[in-house]
Amino acid sequence: MGSVSDAEISLDASPGEAGPPSTAPPTARRSLALSSSGVFLASLAIQAIGVVASFFLYHNVNPMLLGIVLLYMIIASSITGIGDLRVGTAYVFFVARGQPPERSTGTYLAVRLAMVGAAGAALFFLGPLQGTTFTYAVGAGQIEILAVFMALPVLWSFQTVYTQLWIAKGDSLRGQYPLLLESLVRTPALVFIALHDPTMTGLTLAYLAGAVASTAYSLPTVLRYAHGFDLREAVRMFRYAWPLMGGLLLAYLAGNIPPFLVTYYLGSTWLPTFSAANGWRILALSLPAAVATPLFPHLSGLHRLKEYEAVRDGTWKALRYSAMIVIPGVVATVVYRTNLLYIFSGGGYARFGSTPLAILALAVVPATLAQIIGTSLNAIGKQRLELYLTSIQVAVLLVLAVALFQPFYLFGYTRGSPENGLIAACLAVLLSAIVGLVVNTYFMERLLAVRIQLLPVARMSVGAIASFFAVAQLNDFIPVNRYYELAGGLLLGFVAYFLVIALLGELTKEDVIYIGRSMGIPWSLTVAFSKVCWRHESPAVNVALPGAAAGLAPRMEDDFGKEGESTSPPLS
Repeated sequence: MGSVSDAEISLDASPGEAGPPSTAPPTARRSLALSSSGVFLASLAIQAIGVVASFFLYHNVNPMLLGIVLLYMIIASSITGIGDLRVGTAYVFFVARGQPPERSTGTYLAVRLAMVGAAGAALFFLGPLQGTTFTYAVGAGQIEILAVFMALPVLWSFQTVYTQLWIAKGDSLRGQYPLLLESLVRTPALVFIALHDPTMTGLTLAYLAGAVASTAYSLPTVLRYAHGFDLREAVRMFRYAWPLMGGLLLAYLAGNIPPFLVTYYLGSTWLPTFSAANGWRILALSLPAAVATPLFPHLSGLHRLKEYEAVRDGTWKALRYSAMIVIPGVVATVVYRTNLLYIFSGGGYARFGSTPLAILALAVVPATLAQIIGTSLNAIGKQRLELYLTSIQVAVLLVLAVALFQPFYLFGYTRGSPENGLIAACLAVLLSAIVGLVVNTYFMERLLAVRIQLLPVARMSVGAIASFFAVAQLNDFIPVNRYYELAGGLLLGFVAYFLVIALLGELTKEDVIYIGRSMGIPWSLTVAFSKVCWRHESPAVNVALPGAAAGLAPRMEDDFGKEGESTSPPLS
């Protein structure tokens, strides 16, 4: 996230003194915070457009039919996410550190197409097999629909390469354009189908139309940078990415175990209820994803320049500002969980999904902080840690799945109760996220000497709980049964939250100026907003003793080793 000076903003005070903000506008240039804000707003727009489609789907499509389509979409999305086995991360790493993109774009595209094509073909042939524990395509109609969904990752590959290319080149916002275009094409198609032809074929064609649109937009740019396949470059990228491959597979396994548990133990009829609740968790996680997108190449560049204190400061600021937004968002979701599901999904989903939504919302806080920490560790060349960390999370999920479902049915909680089964699946997500944060925090303190400061987190939590629960008391007089009423309640809650944390001294003048500059707010308004705060400087990253940051040492060559391997010794 960078310091205020990184964003070309200064206060009329020395580093150790408090003082009023300068009235001179800062120099305009793209900062890390501005990139994060842009990516977050783009992601928020994409998710908001998706919510519109979900509203019509949940209200007009048969739950069993919708459950099958959502299952195929989860499989296709999983292939897209893990298809290149984190070779894309290596691509971003090398280009962000100065390598011309023409050198590796064609190789990355070819590798990705081969991998996602093979994965899609394998899952297509496995789907209809009878006599297996989990058959997910029955009949000619479902097999044809599955074939289309298994082809989507191939189309999405061009979109993915386009996005990674612009992230590596430092324009993360531009990398979101294909995703935004796909949402704009897919959502009207889904709404039309939901209202006029709610069949699996119609829904499938709507998803296909969005993928074709994003591919058509991305293809010219990708082909312009793709200069053929280079085997040596492919080997070099694989040598960087191999520690991340296992971690990626386990991460997607962790992300998809809960919906598969719901489908396997409770039936596909209950998957839309879980998805209705889980969709809000995915929406909330767009914030850390938006921060991590430009954070990785930014910290990689700082590490290459041996700006180690800037790496520590950037990590802490990313954690603090992410928590400042995520914590009130989570509290708001918990308070208005029934209203959210009732308004956007329907009464049936609100009845069974409100408690799962509250649990999944709470899981967002540890998941957000863990994602930021993992991004920082990867940026300094500690990518093998991802395998260890995700292994622990998956182990927690699997243990809970065995304990809460078949064969043990711990405490008899889920036996014969689909509602309790949904809650159990969500509890597994929450506990695994907490364990992941604990382990990530340990390695962050050991390798970066960055500590999560509890007092700022406590002030944010107290401010969020006090604000939204106070605003919720108005619901006795002002009902919240329409989306505009809900929007008003949320807006009032966030205004109250920022006022409370300003009074508590957590929101500072420095924060307001930094955030205002990042969001492009006029300088005069930014200075006016900063007057609400009484504290001048925000909490700085903790002081590190000499040698405390074991991971910040000049161990990595600029070209990541002549043979494409990290020159740092293995972790003890």
